[in-house]
Amino acid sequence: MVITKIPANKRSLPADAYTHVVCLPEVKKAMLAASGWPAPFSPPSPPVYEIKSAGRKYSNGLGAFAVADIKPGDLIMQERALLITSRHVALPKGDKGRLREIFLEQCWAEMGHFHRKTMQALHNCYGSDAEPLRGIVDTNALPADTLPGPTDIGGIYSAVFNHLARINHSCSPNVRYRWDIETFSGQVHAFQPIKAGEQLFISYCDLEYPRGLRQEELRKLYRFDCACPSCVLPRYQGRLSDWRRLLIIEQAFQDLSKTDADLRAWATNPRLPDPMLVDAAEIWYGWMMQERVLNSVLLPTVLERLCKAYCALEDEGNARKYARAAAAYEKALEGSDSGWGIVAASPEKTSWWGLRVRARRQQAPSI
Repeated sequence: MVITKIPANKRSLPADAYTHVVCLPEVKKAMLAASGWPAPFSPPSPPVYEIKSAGRKYSNGLGAFAVADIKPGDLIMQERALLITSRHVALPKGDKGRLREIFLEQCWAEMGHFHRKTMQALHNCYGSDAEPLRGIVDTNALPADTLPGPTDIGGIYSAVFNHLARINHSCSPNVRYRWDIETFSGQVHAFQPIKAGEQLFISYCDLEYPRGLRQEELRKLYRFDCACPSCVLPRYQGRLSDWRRLLIIEQAFQDLSKTDADLRAWATNPRLPDPMLVDAAEIWYGWMMQERVLNSVLLPTVLERLCKAYCALEDEGNARKYARAAAAYEKALEGSDSGWGIVAASPEKTSWWGLRVRARRQQAPSI
């Protein structure tokens, strides 16, 4: 493993624009050789959030709060990491038990005042059970899924941020974190409407797990008992929540490849009832929004299905509604709306517009 700083050889940038990286030599070589990378970025200005005390519920720790109303899909935060480190490293000779700590200590020695001071201010949930620097990293790290270099040796990386690390957990989150390789930064987008003054929440665990497993994972990895709205539901409602989450993940593993064929067969056959496809899709969408479980397989499929179905019915209001929802989701997941903004602006220009209405007219008996 080696240590480097990204962006390289750019002394004119402010301290928070740099990231210290612990990585494989091949990854360092690829990063330094990438022309024009990483791309610059501009976070929202003025900021739409503030970092302040989250109160007794969070042991008087800090949290991130909206200072303005935020729409689904809006970018809220974007920043470079203080530190990126591999979660798994090859074991050289000597001191194998502290290998990760050794690399972190070497990285710490190369950090400037800003990075050290900011890292020291972050929470360490492990206390004396872990060496301080490792405890801070393990408490605050978010996934940095990809780095330049050969994909077969790239490994799994984690990033520790300044402000993103202040976002607390909920099993019913209202924002989504994503790693953006082009700008070498972490981004947070809203996927629910957020009012000024509301706290921002991401998830630290797999939201499709039932409540008991989520609680177990959070206690093990972060040493707290979650008291979010989903985890304090009465027993019966909690079971319903677990059941919905289980069905969401099971449905995501079903064969969804024939969605367009099924949709077109319905749209062109007026003998089939109008609600045949939209009612089921509305239920799935409602459950995902209620639980705030944005399954990356099921949600885009359901939104696309609803938008196309309402276009076929020439229902402009609902077609726009679900196209806007798809645009917001794609921004949160991919950083762009993937063309859904154009659909939301002019659903009548899609190839699906009026398919079912025309099929009805063609079947209607002539007088």
